[in-house]
Amino acid sequence: MLAEIEGSQSPNRQGAGPLAIQEVMAYYQVPALSIAVIQDFAVCGAKSWGVADVETGALATNETLYQAASISKPVAAMASLKAVESGRFSLDQDINTILTSWRLPGSPFKGGPPVTPRTLLGPHRCGRNSVHRNHTRLGT
Repeated sequence: MLAEIEGSQSPNRQGAGPLAIQEVMAYYQVPALSIAVIQDFAVCGAKSWGVADVETGALATNETLYQAASISKPVAAMASLKAVESGRFSLDQDINTILTSWRLPGSPFKGGPPVTPRTLLGPHRCGRNSVHRNHTRLGT
């Protein structure tokens, strides 16, 4: 599987032709990349390319830590929804009844609704009850 990943990739909508991993990295100016292939809940292959620290020149390895950034949002959402599915908590349960090692401070607004997994997993809001184009409310 790693050989397929390393080989030329199909052209994409951004104009990059069929490029191999290192060519895609150069095209998009990505200094380092690591990939893990997971099968049956176990890592069955991993490979890293590039420079993990551009200042020191340290190479990326399979142990290099990366910032999770926005990729952590769907992972956290999936884990949360699996916990809801298994009955560990409800989407509409007060988050402070779920947290065990810390508590979310109460709302500064008297009588405000509690923070729930649904509000934490829901789409970004602009401060009013709205639904943006291409977004839907979670669970509705």
